[in-house]
Amino acid sequence: MPIPVSLVTGCSSGIGLATAVELARAGHKVYATMRDPGRKGSLLATCAEAGVEVELLPLDLTRPETIAAAAEHVRAAEGRLTNLVNNAGFPYLGVLEDFSDAEIFDQFDTNLFGVLRVTRAFLPLMRADGSPRRTLVVVSSTAGRAGYPLMGLYSATKFALVGLVEEWRLELRPLGIRAVSVEPYSTRSEFAKSSLKRPAQWSDGPGSPYAELYAIVPRRFAEMTHGREAVDPRVAARTIRRVIAARNPGLHHPSGAYARLAMFFKRFAPNEFTTWVVRRKAGIAGLRPPRR
Repeated sequence: MPIPVSLVTGCSSGIGLATAVELARAGHKVYATMRDPGRKGSLLATCAEAGVEVELLPLDLTRPETIAAAAEHVRAAEGRLTNLVNNAGFPYLGVLEDFSDAEIFDQFDTNLFGVLRVTRAFLPLMRADGSPRRTLVVVSSTAGRAGYPLMGLYSATKFALVGLVEEWRLELRPLGIRAVSVEPYSTRSEFAKSSLKRPAQWSDGPGSPYAELYAIVPRRFAEMTHGREAVDPRVAARTIRRVIAARNPGLHHPSGAYARLAMFFKRFAPNEFTTWVVRRKAGIAGLRPPRR
C-alpha cells in the first residue's frame, strides 16, 4: 500500500509543528505549511532531532493564491493526498463589544473561512487517493464547545468549525473520507504569545464596565497557556496520529485529560455548574453586578 501523504497547516510552532513531526515519525510523507517560511527554524530543528524529514510549503489561509499554489505542488508531486490537518489559526482576546467589524472579519477570515478555502482546494486530491483511511482533521478546541471570558470571538470561530466538521462528516462519508474534530485544551505554544491579537479598543480604563475583566482574565489566560496547566502540543499531535490511524474514528476527540474532563462537564453537568467552573478557572467567580 502506498505511504500516506499528509498536509498540515500552521507548522511554525505548537500543535502544527508537533503534528508534522509525529506523522513523519509514523511513516507519512508530510507537507508542512506555514504562512511565513522564515519561521521554519523550530520545525527543522525538531525534525533533525527526531531524525525525520518534512517538505515545507508556504500557505497563508487568507491568501487564496498561496493555497492554490500549495495544492498544485502536491498534485504535481504526488497526485493525491491522504490526510489534511487543518490546524492553523490565531486568537483574539477581548470582550465582544470592543471588536470592530474589521477585527471580527479578520478572526473569521483565518479561523473559519481559511479552513473552508484550504479544504475546498485539497478535497479533489483526497478523492484521488485510494486509501480506506483518508481523514480530514479539523483542530478545533474545547473553546469550540464551551465559552471562556474574553475568548468569545475565537470561541465563535471554533464553534463554527465543529458545525463544518459535522456537515463534512455527512457529505464526505459516502466518498470514503472521514471528517473529525480534535479538541485540545489550552496548549503551550506561540499561539498565546506572538499570535495573540487584541482589539484596538481595549476598554480597561477607569469607569469601564469591563475594567475588572480586563484586569483579571488576561493574566489568568497567560497562566493557562504558559504555566503548569498548559498542555504539551505533542499530546494533541499524538491524538491526531491515532485518529488518522483508527479504523472508524468518531466525530469528536478531546485531546488530553483536561479536555476530556471539560467535555465531560459540558455534556453531563447543568449549564449553571459549567458556567461556575469556567468563572472560577478564569478568576472571576467573585465578580458581582454593582449595587444600585
